[in-house]
Amino acid sequence: MTQGKPTGFSCGGMSHEVQRIAGSFGKKTVEYGLPFAIYLAIALVMFWGITQDAPQILPNSAGVSYQGAWGLWWVDYATFVLHQNPYFSNFILYPIGANLARQGIAPVAAMLTWPLQQVSLALAYNVLLFLGFALSGLFMYMLAAYIVKNRYAAFVAGLIFAFAPVHIAQSYTGLRWASVEFMPLFALLFLMAVREARNKYRNSVLAGAAFFLLTFFGGVQQGAMMLFFAVVSFLIIAVLEIGSIDRRALSAVALMAVVALALSAPLLALMAAAPGQAAQQQGPGGIAREMLYSDTVASFFLPGFDNGLFSKASAGYYNETYGLNYAGTATTSAAGQKVSYLGYAALALAIVGAFRARRKERARMAYWLAVLAVFAVLALGPVLQLVGTRQGIPSGPVNVSGDSQYANASGFPMPYLLYSGVPVINSVDQPGAFDFVAEMALAVLAAFGVDALLSSRGPKGNALALAVALSLLVLIEYNGMPLSASSARGDITNATVPSGFYQLAGFSSNFTVLSLPALPAENGSYDYPGLAMLYSAAAEKQLVGGYPAAINSSQQDALEAIPLVVQTTYLEGRQGFEYPYPINENYSNLTIFWLGEYKIGIVSMSNSAFRPNDSVSLVNYMESVFGQYPYRDSNVTIFQTADAIKSHAGKDIVAYIVGNWTPGYAFCAQQCNSVFATMWWGSNPRGIYLVAPKSGVMVMRTDALSYYSHANVSVMDNGRQVGFINATNITASRQAFSIRINATRGLNALVFREPGSSLERLNPGYAQYPYFNFGIYNMSFTYANDTTT
Repeated sequence: MTQGKPTGFSCGGMSHEVQRIAGSFGKKTVEYGLPFAIYLAIALVMFWGITQDAPQILPNSAGVSYQGAWGLWWVDYATFVLHQNPYFSNFILYPIGANLARQGIAPVAAMLTWPLQQVSLALAYNVLLFLGFALSGLFMYMLAAYIVKNRYAAFVAGLIFAFAPVHIAQSYTGLRWASVEFMPLFALLFLMAVREARNKYRNSVLAGAAFFLLTFFGGVQQGAMMLFFAVVSFLIIAVLEIGSIDRRALSAVALMAVVALALSAPLLALMAAAPGQAAQQQGPGGIAREMLYSDTVASFFLPGFDNGLFSKASAGYYNETYGLNYAGTATTSAAGQKVSYLGYAALALAIVGAFRARRKERARMAYWLAVLAVFAVLALGPVLQLVGTRQGIPSGPVNVSGDSQYANASGFPMPYLLYSGVPVINSVDQPGAFDFVAEMALAVLAAFGVDALLSSRGPKGNALALAVALSLLVLIEYNGMPLSASSARGDITNATVPSGFYQLAGFSSNFTVLSLPALPAENGSYDYPGLAMLYSAAAEKQLVGGYPAAINSSQQDALEAIPLVVQTTYLEGRQGFEYPYPINENYSNLTIFWLGEYKIGIVSMSNSAFRPNDSVSLVNYMESVFGQYPYRDSNVTIFQTADAIKSHAGKDIVAYIVGNWTPGYAFCAQQCNSVFATMWWGSNPRGIYLVAPKSGVMVMRTDALSYYSHANVSVMDNGRQVGFINATNITASRQAFSIRINATRGLNALVFREPGSSLERLNPGYAQYPYFNFGIYNMSFTYANDTTT
């Protein structure tokens, strides 16, 4: 046996192999690193308002960016501190909590940004924002290079996808549409796995991993969209390239699905196990809502309202569609999802590619043309809109032909209606989001056009110059950078957290936080409820309120039960100090009662939400209730509630309505006078909950009014009939009634019902009973032997 080195092995050979690998790695680093660096630099410049102070600034998105930053914190806090399912949280909308399956939380992104969150949530959010653009460009570059085999053309394709107006606009509506980078990566790996025998298993595994990332780094709607993309791609390839879908391709897809499911299974299980149902999206539902978030034919050819150079060309369109002036103001999320400008440069390049394509390229171009057509049509939503609908689409059934709100809708049903009926993949309920796949296809088609132009330019230097010129043309046309100070102010918002909230994190006692205003503004903005989520993350305390992606009536009712919450909403809307409510008691008693019930230890108010005089008056009122504030800065004023709750809990009479008592203004379309509009109306039965500090005989006094000529209504006290009201005259004069009640200490239920009904108490089925057309107002309660309220 020969001693020494084994046969066929040499140090020189190993050195050569290492050098080859190192050389290949260095080449790939330059090939991919340089485009990535350029895309990142462009993003940093285009979003300069954020770049210059990334740890303290967020995109201005009517509260959505605050929500997204809170979501990054919540996933890590729930997982590593609370050791609970992150898809449910009672750290918002306490005490009910919220199912976050539709919230758009991104568990993978949250985990990866944990170190950045230690600096600030805004920094973590903004790094994801910038990476969303840089990696979107890079992965689109890789996809286009794989198809077109021209790096210059691939670079232009990366620009078109990464900086498409839909991406810029949607990035202001939340992280889930800013982080779309894994969509082109999945498309690349999917096509490689299906079409190539070489490295089939590797590509299938990587495609499955990419699908997992786009679903849980970007969002579940991205996952549904790209699942549909895979199905559509399979069908298109089967039609255009007969014979290319064979057993090998099917096995690749099967392996892809196994890997994606294996990686996703833990998170899908958590999502399914989260308590409570995911509430419906706020605002109009069904087709009405889908139309609000759909593209129009005109929107494909009009620059977005946020275009720094050409927004004036489409200002009339957006102002007509939404009834808003966008110059220098925050925009609604619906508006951002209406931006779908394709760009004339990209379209021209795609047309050049179509006419100059070689025979062997036509099948590939036909595939991408089909993808573009399918997803652009889906983006138009359930009903074809040529120009657009006005803002304020009503909920309920849609009557396109008979409703003036749909004056610009054609009434022509679209394929999206078929898509929306397919389980699992139909979770994309904002049709305009399909623009991302359409833009991906357009970018590839434009790359064919760039390749055709470059192939006829001769020397390499000329090709580079042309590629640079085309890149600049695309960027100028797509520019989303505000070019004036007035428009820049509307694009960003301050994300600085007052130090007082960090101090709250040091208190181990169990209490919740209420930040005012806690309800959405009159224009639908959730700026301040969203900001409250950012503050509560710093405090690490449960929040009564917040901004969920979807909300149900019980969550909203819990907030609207607190007089102080409703009052600050009126103040934010510049309506002054008013609190329309049928029970004319000491509203501070009711506020303190709910603060105690919800364990609210801290009430904060955002100073900038109110006019200066209103802000001073509100602070004075809260000082009269809670005492001197312990913390105040330019942003917030913070009050402690413990002393007020201790002084009043169980010592005051408190009464509040139960069930859907409707304020009279809701009926004003039928009949409205000054008296009628102040009444509160309900169907049979409706109730009042009365919290009595002691047992004894109480007197309930109320003004009553019947909608018709008369109404008979019994009042039941915990199942016992304690009085009878016969309202007979519907005139401008209200009728005063007085009823004696045998109240017991604690909770008493007063139920209003029609005589003869066997129903004696409130139950969840009250909605089935007809309105008894009886209104109340100016109700008060006193003990019979004193006048204390």
